[in-house]
This record gives sequence, structure tokens and C-alpha cells, in this order.
Amino acid sequence: MRIVSKKYVISLLFLLLIGVFLVVGLNHKESEFSCNDCNLIIIATTNISAEHMSGYGYEKNTTPNIDKFANEALLFKNTFAHTSWTLPSATSVFTSQYPYTHGTNNREEKKAIVELTLADILKSSGYKTAAFTGGGDYDRVYGLNKGFDTYIDSDYFAGLKDRVPLAIEWLKDNQDDKFFLYVQGFDSHCPFNPPAPYDTMFIESKNMPIQEDAQTKRNFCLRGFKDDSDGKDIYRTYHFQQGDPIPVDLTGEDVEYLTSQYDGEIAMTDDSVGMFLDYLKSRGLLKNTVVVIYSEHGEMFGKHGRFGRAGTNRGTLYDEVVHVPLVIKNPKAETGKKIDGLVQLIDILPTMLNMLSIKFPNTNNFQGKSLFPLILNDEEVNRYVYAGAEFGKDVFDFFSVSSVNESVRDKKWKLIHEVLNNSDSEETWELYDISTDLQEQKNLINQEQEIFDELKGKLVEWRSDVVVSDYETVDETLEPAPADLIEESRKRGYF
Repeated sequence: MRIVSKKYVISLLFLLLIGVFLVVGLNHKESEFSCNDCNLIIIATTNISAEHMSGYGYEKNTTPNIDKFANEALLFKNTFAHTSWTLPSATSVFTSQYPYTHGTNNREEKKAIVELTLADILKSSGYKTAAFTGGGDYDRVYGLNKGFDTYIDSDYFAGLKDRVPLAIEWLKDNQDDKFFLYVQGFDSHCPFNPPAPYDTMFIESKNMPIQEDAQTKRNFCLRGFKDDSDGKDIYRTYHFQQGDPIPVDLTGEDVEYLTSQYDGEIAMTDDSVGMFLDYLKSRGLLKNTVVVIYSEHGEMFGKHGRFGRAGTNRGTLYDEVVHVPLVIKNPKAETGKKIDGLVQLIDILPTMLNMLSIKFPNTNNFQGKSLFPLILNDEEVNRYVYAGAEFGKDVFDFFSVSSVNESVRDKKWKLIHEVLNNSDSEETWELYDISTDLQEQKNLINQEQEIFDELKGKLVEWRSDVVVSDYETVDETLEPAPADLIEESRKRGYF
């Protein structure tokens, strides 16, 4: 028989006690941060890149209201979307699934959302649920209304300046009940033509382009490539009118001007958000409401010879496009905090369930993770973040073939992969050291073979885990998206 020393027993008991105290301490911290009697409000500021927000280091003061709010909230510095346009990205937020899994990759092939959504879960937990959206990719025909008692969309792409007043009116009748409210608008989406004073907020009028077609350049969503074949340094872009592509040439001065208009639209969005937050504060709602501010994707101006962010060519997943803002305010946390860890948009749903002390449903198929370990203990939640979706020709007629665009990144390295579904199945890879090359300018694919092989393996493994090749979510009873909605999206270049 082995004789155990008294000293050994005491040491073992001491270690066990430490373990118990750690567990109790962690549970205590989590319970202190949980808010089981709280409401939830999510504000989606569509098409705002984190890289154009002053709170994320942008040199222009584009978002003073959100910045002020974030000073007393959690600002996640490294949050990433899974695709470059609204419909699949919003579906990922609502379902906590990657686009490869939920299958909503275009507007015409309607797939019902059969998975539990955040609204479903909160409704079954006793919340009143309401959404006031700008329509377009939030039109109810795409299924994002699932789980909402009240769902107001719009004919085509309304802004927060229109949706916020509707949300306030709803709150006046429902703020005494536990509620989940989702508010979204397209104020910062192309075309980039904000009204005064936002049109001159970030550029002096004397520096505006004087070309006769300058107004045309402001009134459409322009997508295209840099073209110096004739010795001129221009961007050959296109907009669509009644289905026909119309070329519009952009000079470097035009790109600078349109960027200033985009920044003006962001400032306009920020003012709408600020007005809404002021109302919530005036009614005391911030004392018992978790507030989330995020964007489904960003925008790109001239990077890698590209103007615009979508389509069947590489460039869709640069950080200007997929690096998005995420701010979460918990009324139990009195001070703000900036968080460095990698975050995915699919993490929002499970994080909200944790924060609201709502039990995860047994039937959930969430692919996101709760951010509580990151928030409470700076514990890494995502070693890698992923993006990936099919991009069909049906979304934007300028592109002659469909493509697959996907990426994987950690805090140092980022790998972008694209396959064009043309006769040659053209394939491209880009590898960037994003710790030193923030603008993703130097492709190291031929210099860092070991890193490339590692990240390529991660991407292949991830894709094999999340791709659903035969979607069972197709619902033949659903009416397809109206032809005029799709045609308007095409005509104006929305995607």
C-alpha cells in the first residue's frame, strides 16, 4: 500500500481549492455580466467599413456619436464579415451560420430560413420582436422576417433616417414589455450622394470635380477596374440603366471625391444613430437594454485597381470590405473596453443568448461562438476567421461568370482564394502579412510557401466542414423575389 504524505494531501487540497475558486470566480464574473431582464436592440449600419470610422483610427471624424457611445461600451477592434454584400451577411448574423451553410447566396434562388433565428429564440423566450429595415436585401421575401412579430421593410433601400422614427414610434407603445428591436438602413450604401451639409463635410467645394457627368457619377453604384491601356489613369466603371451596362470613367480626382461622399454618408448615418441613442437615453431604456451596433460589410475605393467590392474577381474580401465595426453596450458594464481578439459576425447570436441568460436551444446549429471568454478573460475565441460565398452572375450583370470568393486569416496572415467558373476555371491565391502590410499590397504567395500551405489547409478543412451541397432549405411554397425588386437592384448596381 502506498503511503500518501500529509504534505502531499495538503498540496492537493490546496490546488483543488484554487480550482474551485477559479471556477466560482469565472461564473461570478459571467453572472455579473449577464442581463436576464434586459431588452435587446441591434442597429445595422449597412456598408460601413471599420476602416472609415474615426473610432477605429480613421483620420476623418466620421462617427463622433458612435465613438462617444463606444467609450462606455465594448468595441471589438477585429470583427470580420463572411462575405461582401448584405443578404448573405445578414442571414449569417440571424442564423449564426456561414453563407456556405445557410445557402442564401443570391436573390433569385430563394431558400427558406428553416434554422432557428435570433428572433425565433427571443420570441419563444417571451420577447416582443420587431424589425424596421430598409427593404432591398431585407425584403421579407428573403426570409429575414422569420421570428419577428412586427417586420417593416421598404420598397427599395430606405435609410436609418427613415427607419429610426418608425422604431421610436413602436417603442412608445412597447417599451414597457421585454423586447428585441432590430433597426437597419442603407444610408451609407451606394450611390454616394448625401444631402447638404454632408456632401461637403469632408471635401472643400472648390476641389470637387468639374466634369459634366460628375452628377451621374454620384447617382449610381459604380463598379469597375483601373484601366491605363490608352495611357490615361482612369477607372473604367459601369452602371446599369434598364439592364444595359453604361460605361462611366472615373479619374483619381473622382475617386477622391466619391470617397468624401461616402464619408459624408457615414456621418449622416452616425447622426441618425446618435438621435436614436439620445432617445433611448431620454426614456431610461439604456439602463435595461443591451445595444449592438454593427455593419454587414464595408466598401472599397480604388484598392488593387478596383472600384467597388463585389463580383467575380479577386478583391472582394480585402479588409476594407470585410473588416466591420462591432460595438456592444451592456448596461451592467459601466466602463468601456477595446477588445483585440478576432471576432466573426456569426458570433453575435450566441453572445447575445449568453448576455441575456437565455438557454441555447437543443436544436441549434450555430457555427459562431459566444464572446464571453474574450470579453471577461481576454481568452482567444477564434484562432482563425473565415469568409466564403458563391457570387452568382445574377447578382450583378457586369460580371460574365460566377465565382467563389473565400479567405482565412489570423492576426498576422491572410489568404484570399478565388475561383472563376469560366471555361478555364481560373484560380487565384493572395497571401498577405497583415501585421505589416495593412493595405494588403504585397502578395507573398511565392515567398512564404510554408505559411501558404498551412492556411490553404485550414481553408480547405473549413470549407469541407461548412459547405452544404444539397440544401434542404428550399421552400417551394415561398414566392420568388419580385422581378421588379431584382431588376431595380441590378439597374442601380446594388448587391
